[in-house]
Amino acid sequence: MIASQTTINGLTGFQRARMLPIDGRVRVHTGQTVNPEVVIAEAALSPHVEVLDLRPIITGLTRREMQSMIEHEVGETVEAGDVIISTGGTLNRVLRATASGVIREITPTQVLLEVNRRPFQMRAAYHGDVVEIIPDRGVILQMRGVLVQGVWGNGQHASGKLVAVADRENQLLENDQLKADCVDAIVLAGRCNDIEVLRRVKNLPVRGLILGSLSSHLIPTVQQMEFPVLLINGFGPVGMDSQSFRLLRSNQGRRISAVALPWNRELGIRPEAHIHLPAEELPAPPPPREYQEGQLVRVNTLPYLPQIGQIEQIPPEPVLLPSGIKAMAADVLLKSGQRIVVPLLNLDVIE
Repeated sequence: MIASQTTINGLTGFQRARMLPIDGRVRVHTGQTVNPEVVIAEAALSPHVEVLDLRPIITGLTRREMQSMIEHEVGETVEAGDVIISTGGTLNRVLRATASGVIREITPTQVLLEVNRRPFQMRAAYHGDVVEIIPDRGVILQMRGVLVQGVWGNGQHASGKLVAVADRENQLLENDQLKADCVDAIVLAGRCNDIEVLRRVKNLPVRGLILGSLSSHLIPTVQQMEFPVLLINGFGPVGMDSQSFRLLRSNQGRRISAVALPWNRELGIRPEAHIHLPAEELPAPPPPREYQEGQLVRVNTLPYLPQIGQIEQIPPEPVLLPSGIKAMAADVLLKSGQRIVVPLLNLDVIE
């Protein structure tokens, strides 16, 4: 069986594609070193049309009267706040442009305003080198340094100084941990189960949040946040696995990229954290391979999530599990010294 692979590595090399959703213009060149905030490509998005309601303005007026009150005709460019229609008189009523754009149509009841949209800008998200240009779409970046992969992200990315507020991988994030040094930083904590703490995080403000785990009822809250929330191990009270926690905490004070993109196995996109370290060319993590004895693994099932261990043996035939289901499994020696039997589907090989 091909093993599920997770990278938790203090010094590795890896590549990532950063691609526009539509054709556009690539703004960097091969060999260029970029930081996470550099715009590497941009594209013009389709115009957006806003419908402005005329009925509160022209109530009781004839079409001819309305025509005389139009101050900007169809096809004219307007800026936000410009008056499009004004009734004049003592009780002057006006319709103003809500944004800059072009008037596309004026009817007896509405104005159609084509709003100018800023180009969509794709930022690097990582500190790395451009090794390949994908014409009109994006680039391939080569990175070196620390890489810790997670299991869930809210779709945002940012970079900043890493500040660890937890002493233990399962420590609960609380308000009194969020101090001045967390402002404009990527905060590392064990787990969170309180919406008020998340509001405190947002109001500081921080640049990102890396957690071992999060209570599932807080998913809608973090999905609305404008900074990345990256979960290393998932949902519930499990906290963070010891290997990821120690590696990240040991790099406190360094600049980290929290790339909390949703996990897409088909596209090879995964939420992850990267710390750039100067190094010679490093080999990429090995491609997926089969489960083998001696591999270091992370357990992804309760009650052992997210403990780390080593595969001691893989029986050649399916094993009868306590649930009554037969499945391919492995005998795993946890770092705590406990031996357990775990279905292979619930193990991630750590590279």
